[in-house]
Amino acid sequence: MDFIEIDNINTAYSNNDVYLTIKYILKTEPEPFERWSGISHLIQYISNENLLTYAIELFKEIDFLTNKLDTANITVKNSNDYSDLEKIKINAITHSLILTNEINLKKFSSLIIVSEAPELQLNLNNRRIEHNSTEIGNWIKRNSLKAFVDTTVKLPTFKDQEKAIKKLIQSMSGIAYLNDTNFFLKEIDYLSVIKKNLFEEKLPLVPDFENEKNKMYFKVGLLFAEKKIYSKIIVIDNYKTTKYYYEKEVFDNISKLSKHLNLTRQYINDSFNDANTNHNIFKNLRQLKNIVDYCNNKAITIDNEFLNKYSALIENRQ
Repeated sequence: MDFIEIDNINTAYSNNDVYLTIKYILKTEPEPFERWSGISHLIQYISNENLLTYAIELFKEIDFLTNKLDTANITVKNSNDYSDLEKIKINAITHSLILTNEINLKKFSSLIIVSEAPELQLNLNNRRIEHNSTEIGNWIKRNSLKAFVDTTVKLPTFKDQEKAIKKLIQSMSGIAYLNDTNFFLKEIDYLSVIKKNLFEEKLPLVPDFENEKNKMYFKVGLLFAEKKIYSKIIVIDNYKTTKYYYEKEVFDNISKLSKHLNLTRQYINDSFNDANTNHNIFKNLRQLKNIVDYCNNKAITIDNEFLNKYSALIENRQ
């Protein structure tokens, strides 16, 4: 537990300094969390009851602080007599610690599980305010950084992962240098280790046919491969005519067949008639290979005529 000695409270700022600085922050700081963090930090230096009331009132419009302002949740372990001024200072420090803690938890709530954070403990013991703010701050720092890393290593490429981590290291290093502190030393070491051990996860290759099976050529080609569609020349009254079949159903022309199947007529027509077009699946080796690979993968028996056309196309390309 950290502690603040009641008898050794150093007032870094006068009440007037605190008031003017709060007014300046409210006027110039656009980022909400930075604004409220700055003011909550300043509250600890207040020793005037009216100013303390004014400062606390500023936070009453913030939803997540609604139930945190009406009470100074501090446990009194040993009773002492405190002057009115000391009571104001105790109240100011207590509210500063409570507000700062709640603001930090809210600020990082997208990265941490707030309910798992250590609970803020405040004890008034032998003229000392005991608190565990450092413990909570370190917990937030560790868990938010771990969440950042967990998200970063899921980025699709090694380059993206490395760039995100380098950017954070640079930011932490800059802050540490400007403030002449080692506050982020452990975090920078941790990120450096992660950066050295990044790897790009190789997703299992998806067979070409898995990416193609919803395309029109594939649907038509599969029907040919399974001989679910085919044609026959029959003689009616001494006249030859072509009938088209889908399994056992008979159609007088390709238009009726394609309409029944709800498939594009051009692929069916050009493939039946061996037309020299892009819609004739028997002219496209890659498309035929996707269909053959799919049938082999799914243990589908392929019609011999289809296989012969596939083999002939391979030979012609060699």
